[in-house]
Amino acid sequence: MDDNILGQRLKLLRVRAGLTQTEFGQPFNLAKSTISQYESGKSRPDDELKKKIADYYKVSLDWLMGRTEDKNFPPIQHSFEKRADYQIRRDEIEFLKEFSQDIQELSEKSKEDLKRYIELLQIRDWYYKNKQK
Repeated sequence: MDDNILGQRLKLLRVRAGLTQTEFGQPFNLAKSTISQYESGKSRPDDELKKKIADYYKVSLDWLMGRTEDKNFPPIQHSFEKRADYQIRRDEIEFLKEFSQDIQELSEKSKEDLKRYIELLQIRDWYYKNKQK
């Protein structure tokens, strides 16, 4: 990754949560312009703010800083791994059949991108589900 990994990770968190820069900064009393500067690498949050952001979005500080790829997002749960009985519903099987050939034809890079997109959708769903609590 490049030298603005922190900015990239902040933007990734924000986008995955489905937030604007203004919404992302609100819990930390940060203006949209500040978030924009962080994301673009023109400015960097201090260490205390980095910890607050990591805690708030439930990611490790190491991930936020680019030291690891393990982000520790608790809401990301692949249903086939977490389902106690490992039963797959018929509609899930049909859904998987519909896309299995397309997925097999993807490059490894595209498959990784697809996994990340699924994680993004899971995080967005988790965010909206928990936002209403």
